[in-house]
Amino acid sequence: MEAIRINDFCKARGYIRSKVDALRKKMGIKAKLRADIWSITSEEASALDRELSLPEELTSDTYYAHGLHTAQNPIWLFCTIEGYEGKHPVKIRRDFGSRLIGKRFPVEKIEDETGITWRHEWYRKIESYNG
Repeated sequence: MEAIRINDFCKARGYIRSKVDALRKKMGIKAKLRADIWSITSEEASALDRELSLPEELTSDTYYAHGLHTAQNPIWLFCTIEGYEGKHPVKIRRDFGSRLIGKRFPVEKIEDETGITWRHEWYRKIESYNG
């Protein structure tokens, strides 16, 4: 895999380095330090580029949820969501269920013609990598 310097990536595309670093950390992309130069792989750079080039109206809303208990189906966790009353089902990774009970974590709100759906922020990272 080809390594790309983060500074070169930002300059070539006109991105602000602090925003790229914040998104990189949010997506779980770790930069490698070689010869005092921070770099990322070309695949990670394309994932960052896709995420940074999304128009603002397409990005979903992020809220915080507090895990209450698991549902019968392990991909759902019932949570309270800040700013909303009651408990709501949140789509999570199958192996996250018991780890998120009693914890505060970011979720995305997705609104469409059928209503509001909530999902763990982890799904956004996967979509960014799969493009």
